[in-house]
Amino acid sequence: MKPKTMVNKIINSLEKMPIRYDEIQIDCDWTDSTKLSYFKFLKLLKEHSKKRVSATIRLHQVKYHEKTGIPPVDYGVLMYYNMSDFQDLETKNYILDLDIAKQYHYNFKSYSLPLNLALPIYSQATIIRFSKVVGLVDGIREKELTKNFQKVGKHLYKVIKTHYFKKKLYYKGDKLRVDEVSEELLQKSIDGLKKIMSRPKEIIFYRWANRTHYKKQVFDDIVTSW
Repeated sequence: MKPKTMVNKIINSLEKMPIRYDEIQIDCDWTDSTKLSYFKFLKLLKEHSKKRVSATIRLHQVKYHEKTGIPPVDYGVLMYYNMSDFQDLETKNYILDLDIAKQYHYNFKSYSLPLNLALPIYSQATIIRFSKVVGLVDGIREKELTKNFQKVGKHLYKVIKTHYFKKKLYYKGDKLRVDEVSEELLQKSIDGLKKIMSRPKEIIFYRWANRTHYKKQVFDDIVTSW
C-alpha cells in the first residue's frame, strides 16, 4: 500500500472515532528495504493530520542510526524490552535482559530525536516442547505455577500432568520459561539508562494494568531516582 493511501485510511478511521486526540503514535520496526516508504508515510501523516506524530524506537535503531535512519517525527519512545530471541533456549529473560541491553548502549548522544521511555511490567511464559519453542502465553507469573508444575531451573518449570491452565492445554513434559520483571530489574534499567541518555519527559510502564503486581510506591521511586 502506498504511503499516501495508508495515511488517508488512518486519518479517515480516526475521524470516525468518538474521541479527541492531539497525537498519533506509530509502532513499526522498519528495515532497510522499508525505511524510505515508512519515513515518507510519517511525513505525510504529520502534514495531513496536523497532529503531533511520534514513533516507537528500538535499541538497535539508536546504536545503528546512521544506517537505520531517524524517523521524521516529533519524538520517539524507546521500547526498552523484548531485546533478545524468545526462540533461543538459552535466553535468560526475553522481556528484559540487561546484559543484552548494554550491548546497545551506544550513540545516544548523537541521536537527534528526543526520546521518551517505555519500561515493561508485563509477564509471559515461553512453552518449550521436545526442545523447541512452540508458543508464548501472556500474563503468567512464577507465583502462579504451583499445582501440576515442578521447578527445574531458574525461571524454568516442568509440567508434571497434562492439564488446562489459563485456557491453554499443557502436556506432561512441557517446560515453561517464565519471563517477568522485578522492581530491582526496573531500577537497574533506570540506573543504566541515565548514564547514556537524557532524562525523558515521560516514562511509560507497559502494560499499566499489571501495576497491581508491584508495590504502589515503586513507580514513583523509579521515576524520581533519575
